[in-house]
Formats: sequence, structure tokens, C-alpha cells
Amino acid sequence: MAWSPLAGGSLLQPKDEKSKNIHDAIARVASQIEETDLSKVIYAWTLMHPSHIIPVIGTGKIERLKTAVDALDTTLSLEQWFDIYTASLGTEVA
Repeated sequence: MAWSPLAGGSLLQPKDEKSKNIHDAIARVASQIEETDLSKVIYAWTLMHPSHIIPVIGTGKIERLKTAVDALDTTLSLEQWFDIYTASLGTEVA
């Protein structure tokens, strides 16, 4: 399980260099799949993880829950998934 897959909002409003790099990768992928909601891309990325991570959504707002559910229908290519993964590592994947 992944508690707080949006990293407490820091991936949506980055405050440091690493978060900004991840945010930029998420925004790039969102643009490629014509998705305006970055949180949906983050949930889709989490759901695609090879460890079959289940995101734990800590909200009582229906709109945010709906976004998380809608992410089930959001598809990323492996290249897009690795773009975000590489940004989170801060180094290229061999």
C-alpha cells in the first residue's frame, strides 16, 4: 500500500528541486495523454507499479475520490511510466 501517493501535495506544488523534477515528468506525461489532472497521472503511475501498489487515499472530498477512481481508466505507456520513475530516482535507469 502507498500512504499519501500525492506526497502530501508536494508533487502537485513542488517546494524543492527533486519534487520539481518529478512534477515536471508528471506534467510531461499528462500532456502526452491529454490529461489535465496531474493527480490522476500520479494515481495511474502508482497503480501500474510492478509491486501492485494500492494507493491509500486520505480524503473525505468526493471530487478527490472520484479522481482516484478515474485513474483506473488512465493508461500510461511503459516509456511514460519510466519517465516518472527516472525523475523520482534522480538518475537514469540502466
